[in-house]
Amino acid sequence: MKKLKVIIVGLFISILVIPLASFLLSDKTSKMDETKDIAQFPSSFNNHYFDQIASWFTDHSPFREQIINGFSNFSNNVETWYFNLLYSLVYGNQTYPMGEEMFSWDNLIKDPYLDKGQPYYPAKEQGQVIFGRENWLFYSGENSLNDYKGVNILSIDQMESSVRSLTLVQEACKKKGINFAVIVLPNKEQVYADKMPTYPIRERKKKLLRFREYAKAQSNLPFVYPLEELIHGRAHSKNTYLMQDTHWNNYGAMIGYEALCNVLGMDKPVYTIKEETKVGGGTANMLGITGEEYVTNTIEYKTNISVTYNQIDYWTTKSTSNCGNERKCVIAGDSFSGYWHYIIGCDYSEVFKTHFKEDCYSSLVPAINALKPGDTLIMEAVERQFDGLVKASERIASAINSIDI
Repeated sequence: MKKLKVIIVGLFISILVIPLASFLLSDKTSKMDETKDIAQFPSSFNNHYFDQIASWFTDHSPFREQIINGFSNFSNNVETWYFNLLYSLVYGNQTYPMGEEMFSWDNLIKDPYLDKGQPYYPAKEQGQVIFGRENWLFYSGENSLNDYKGVNILSIDQMESSVRSLTLVQEACKKKGINFAVIVLPNKEQVYADKMPTYPIRERKKKLLRFREYAKAQSNLPFVYPLEELIHGRAHSKNTYLMQDTHWNNYGAMIGYEALCNVLGMDKPVYTIKEETKVGGGTANMLGITGEEYVTNTIEYKTNISVTYNQIDYWTTKSTSNCGNERKCVIAGDSFSGYWHYIIGCDYSEVFKTHFKEDCYSSLVPAINALKPGDTLIMEAVERQFDGLVKASERIASAINSIDI
């Protein structure tokens, strides 16, 4: 009886001491690169002091990362199993059509990934992250899901207005002898529709496919939407986008650059495709998890050229290289164009890249003012930010018109 009491007392003390010891000895630095700010220990006493202490303890508690990862994986697996069981009980083993009924896009695209049926896969979202097939993660924010479903196509008037706005920049560049192109990059789920959960598709020919067709018929706007190229780039088990991030990878960025070179009249780039290992990414971070290791693709391009970067601010970078010419390139784009730093830097002696949003306009103007005849201006946006790019056109055209050449 005495031994039993000693054991019980020992267990009780362990319950009290072990969590405290783990907390004191563990590495309390967050490894998850979370989108939320990690609570800091309160610096002064106030009405919320004890709430702040509780938040600090929660965010710095031991094994926090493992608990979040484990719960997220468990929740996803259980919910997927439940919906698959429910669907099979109601509908049997029939497949959900992803070929002719969902993704034929009026025969615009013929590829091996979409010309087949897919088993029903339940749509599960957490925050702005969509859990796709085979552990692929997708971003649903900024109307991405509406782009994918084809529910937000532009009217004729809207397409006409967008072409007119982008043409302002084209005409301004032409007057100054500056090369110009617009590139809109497909949202990841357009390229990897076969990895997406089962969603109803309202329109087969979606927003940017319609706009590309309209712009080609109604203008000579140098407009690129490289959907087919990025899908076909997946041949032979290669990837063009990152599995647990919303961005394309370096190989996808090169495919986009190839399409740009075509409309700019430049030589087709010659490069080597290689594999690299990545862990997690932006969409995994949004879930508060580290993600998992996976293989993706990168490229090797003009390795004899040295490119040096200068990070001016969060959105703005300037690179210089020893490529042997005096050409400059200005990119008014978003985070996707960051994957061009090295690629375009190999072909231009100076590359200035910043966001097209109004907050970055003061950084963009000096770079535009430094352009000379023969230099290049690229306007870039991912599909979900297309409207913002169009909105920036008037400001950018004004900056080009003010160049003193």
